[in-house]
Amino acid sequence: SITGLETPINLDPGESLTRTLTFTANGLELDTDYYAKVVATYGESGDKEKEVSLRIHIAAPGSIQALNSANYAETTGRDDLARTLETLGHDMGHLYQEQESEVYKSRVISGLSNLIGQLDDPLLSPFAGALNTSLNTISNSTPDNMETALDNLASALSGLENRLSILAEHDFECALRPNSATALPETPTRFNLYLKNKGNKTTTYDLSLSDLPDGVSGELNQASITLPPGYSIVPGLSGTNILPVEVYVTITQPAHELSAFQFKVNITVREAPDIARAADGSFVARDELVSITSVVATPAFTEAGGEVDVKARVLNAVNSDRTVFFSFAVKDSAGTEVYRSEARETKLSVVSSLDTHDLGTFNTTGLSTGSYTIEVSGFDEDGQPIAGAKGKGNVLVGSPINASMWLTPDTLPPGNGIVTCSLSISSLVDYSEGEISLVGLADPPANIYDLAVYGDYVYAGGFGYYGGVAQTMVIDVSDPLNPSVGDSLDVYGEATIAGDNLAVGSADDGSGIKLRLYSLENPGSPQKTSEVNSGIRNTYTTSVFTHNNMAFITTDVIARSGNNIFLNRGDVVMFDISNPSEPQSLGLLFHTDHTTYTKWPGSDFDIGQQLAAKEDTLMILSTTAPGNAEEGTGQVLLLDISKPSNLADPNGITSPSDLPSVEIPGTTLLTGIAVQGNRALVAGSTGSYAVLSGHPRRTGKLVLAVLDVSDPQNPVVIATREFPEIEFNDTGTTNVKVTAGPQNIFSLSGVVIGDQLVLMLVDISDPQNMVVNTKDVTNKIVDTKFSGNLLYATNLSGLSVYDIGTITGSVVTARVQIPKNSLVPGSFNVEPDVATSGSEFDTLTWKRTFDAAKTAETISWQLSVHGLVPGEAREVTGGAIVTFVADGTPGSIDIPTLKVACKQILSLNPSTQTMRPGEQAIYNVIVRNLSDRPVEYDLSVGGLESGWAQIPSTISVPAQDEVNVGLLIKTDAFAASGEYGFIVQAVTTEGIEGSVHGTLVLDGPPLVHSDAYGIVVSVAPGQATAGQGTEADFIVRVTNTGNIDDEFNLSLNLPSGFSGTFSEEHVAVSPGIDNFREISLSVKVPEGTASGQYPFSVTATSASDPSVSLTENAKILVTSYGVKVEIDPVSGFPN
Repeated sequence: SITGLETPINLDPGESLTRTLTFTANGLELDTDYYAKVVATYGESGDKEKEVSLRIHIAAPGSIQALNSANYAETTGRDDLARTLETLGHDMGHLYQEQESEVYKSRVISGLSNLIGQLDDPLLSPFAGALNTSLNTISNSTPDNMETALDNLASALSGLENRLSILAEHDFECALRPNSATALPETPTRFNLYLKNKGNKTTTYDLSLSDLPDGVSGELNQASITLPPGYSIVPGLSGTNILPVEVYVTITQPAHELSAFQFKVNITVREAPDIARAADGSFVARDELVSITSVVATPAFTEAGGEVDVKARVLNAVNSDRTVFFSFAVKDSAGTEVYRSEARETKLSVVSSLDTHDLGTFNTTGLSTGSYTIEVSGFDEDGQPIAGAKGKGNVLVGSPINASMWLTPDTLPPGNGIVTCSLSISSLVDYSEGEISLVGLADPPANIYDLAVYGDYVYAGGFGYYGGVAQTMVIDVSDPLNPSVGDSLDVYGEATIAGDNLAVGSADDGSGIKLRLYSLENPGSPQKTSEVNSGIRNTYTTSVFTHNNMAFITTDVIARSGNNIFLNRGDVVMFDISNPSEPQSLGLLFHTDHTTYTKWPGSDFDIGQQLAAKEDTLMILSTTAPGNAEEGTGQVLLLDISKPSNLADPNGITSPSDLPSVEIPGTTLLTGIAVQGNRALVAGSTGSYAVLSGHPRRTGKLVLAVLDVSDPQNPVVIATREFPEIEFNDTGTTNVKVTAGPQNIFSLSGVVIGDQLVLMLVDISDPQNMVVNTKDVTNKIVDTKFSGNLLYATNLSGLSVYDIGTITGSVVTARVQIPKNSLVPGSFNVEPDVATSGSEFDTLTWKRTFDAAKTAETISWQLSVHGLVPGEAREVTGGAIVTFVADGTPGSIDIPTLKVACKQILSLNPSTQTMRPGEQAIYNVIVRNLSDRPVEYDLSVGGLESGWAQIPSTISVPAQDEVNVGLLIKTDAFAASGEYGFIVQAVTTEGIEGSVHGTLVLDGPPLVHSDAYGIVVSVAPGQATAGQGTEADFIVRVTNTGNIDDEFNLSLNLPSGFSGTFSEEHVAVSPGIDNFREISLSVKVPEGTASGQYPFSVTATSASDPSVSLTENAKILVTSYGVKVEIDPVSGFPN
């Protein structure tokens, strides 16, 4: 039957009218469709009509509500709930028709139970109570009252139907990203809102904040947002059906106490206020920390007696203000305490800080030269040690660097010669316990990832995801202990330095990957100079790198289906930046054609996050296998970038296999690379990609490889090392970047050892024995850059500054001046780093590093000396200076000039005599031969009256030997008293001259003698050689220095067993310097005499006056062998 149909109906033109028609089913079959037709007849004659057909489905009470609810549930994406409701609706219809059926009764009960269990959504769970009541009623019903029970169930389902119909129009999902943060004092923490309209109508959402504790402030950046059906807001993303809108809440904790709590962002549908959800967020209390990151002694070295000030850098992160105490002890190298300070009180506040605390001074009087350890410790008000509050530093009594320079030999014979100059440098600083010290922190208002360093400024890229701000921060690090956050650039991306510009590579924002250049003329406030859009879309940027006049942005897109990675497309976007004001995009490196998933550009191979270059070769990280790289080998691709225009050829390189490469043994994927000089360090993983926790991740162990890149087009792997304790996975090490530092040191970021996050340094001075240093950190290191001995590191909490001086050691520079053209070519044992030519001197410069592995070094070279004359001392080095920086403190050592001396070839003994006029004075003139061959000297005396001096005119001196020559001076008896100076001179045929000055003083009455006796004896050679059982021959010269004829007796004093024979033992010699007699002397060496030098002496005694006697010494060099030759007969008749 039908009610509500009234006829006729009169309508004026343009008028409309609504009537509700009610159809009542009386005895009709259930689950059956019936059709009705409503016909309107109109017109003056009733000849016009309009009809509307209606479908009427006959259903049992409650069944239609369940079926309608199923449709709405399916619209909202609740497929399981829709199937449950649809099945329940049909079972209710059957039970209504067969109320005595236990089967359908059981199915309805089971369906209701299943339905109630699926109402876990807070917007649906309120209906579970009425449905549970109906379930119990039906369970206890009989066929007589089953219809009433089903009618009650229909009423319960009506509310659910209405709620699902509203959700079909306005349902949404929401979350905070991130949804949790660590409590920090007075630090605004940002939580971004993710919100998606899952309904089929445009909906406005009202936003509010609740559950904030007292003292905690919070605010939303906007109170509402409207989203069309299917649209969403996603932090850090824009694109199809994603509005480029950021909605976020900022919460700030108070300064004096930090709280752990949960809060809500409430979201209410304006069109249906009953539809409301909450995005939950929370703060967790940070782990309290008091850590002494470094101990600094000022000065770092001092002479004994100096005052040393001790300061400690203390990293503080406590959750409430507290009082603590610090003291220090000084210990010598044996661990003996030589000083202990008084405790100093300090206040630690909730505001995390890295502060310097002055702990006082100590005096080094009485301390011996050497290194001393300063141990600082902290304790609380009860005197209990504070966990982690310990630190060490060093102070050196004495200079940290010693340097000396010397010559070998330091004397030369006259003429030309060569000397060896040696420079020794040693360090007294103890670097055996070198460590990485945290010295500075900066906490910018955004998460920062990559960084670039330019002078006193660090540029750190912020990140748009997970609570970060899309901007690049400028941080002043002119005071590394207290970095200061300054301006920010309203752009996010990977940043690097390109000459005097900052280059920022930005991700695809819907129009393409862009490169932006900022002038660093004012480094504290970079100004944008240019921007170029590559037009490359639908891929992700992973790094930016510049070299010479080019910039490169690496890209990668990895696609998966479930746990299957079916696509991995890495590539490199190239730019010509030779004109920074107008950079040019050169497009992608790899021109790979794809027949599937064509919107995603790139090669079919993984491209690592980092690039490196040397000269005109770009080094690209890749692997030999496509996709997830399973069974592949990591390889470094080598690209010639000498001509950028050649790289823009669209028909050029299509795959990594088109490029030359070097494989890295033991790796599957490569993640990082950096070049330092002729060495490169490459990081990779032993495993391929796998889907872990829903994300593609690298797997396997960390592998480091050292490459020789002296020829960058042909690198050679010289060492590899696997680190089994460092594993790539979804929670630990995910990516490793490599940064080149000073003195063969590289840093690795992103490393996790076990569960411990670390900053890792690797020294590859000896590639086969890499030295690793690590520093535990609380946040994963994302990127690092070096500046001298400072290391800047970014993590999600900000910028950290580390001092690695105790690892890099002392840097020493030595500069030595040498006379022009004096260097002997090829004589260096260590080549100088720099040789500078000057007008009179050349300057040699060495730069050396002294650390735990090397504490001393001696550098040597040879110098030639020309035209050296006896008695000369000639400079063979000019000024020399050794400068150094030890523990951050500079110092210098001045080394005096070095001189090579030429010994005098003459000496006089005595140099002065006093005689009466007419009395005879005898001087001993020592004539030396400094050369390696016999030399004959012409002797003369000048400065005296003719006839006063008598000396042999020539003398022969064996090589490296000396001969004594008698000089007789006898003045006239009536010569005037006074001082008479004279010069004895010796000259060789080569023009080598030597002279010695002597003095004769005449004093007293004249001496007139009728008879005078005197003698001079010499033996030549001064040393002769003889073998076993053979003889050595000498010439004994006897000169009568008296004024009358005399006879002299000769005698020998020989070593035991030796025998000698004079040709004459009694010699008559007339007076006069030229009337000498020469007598042969033969000395026989007994057989069995040990080899070596044997001295002996010859004595001549006047027969007329035995008091006149003179002894001369000589030597015999006995060898291990001997031979005697005889001729028998000694004469004969000729044939």
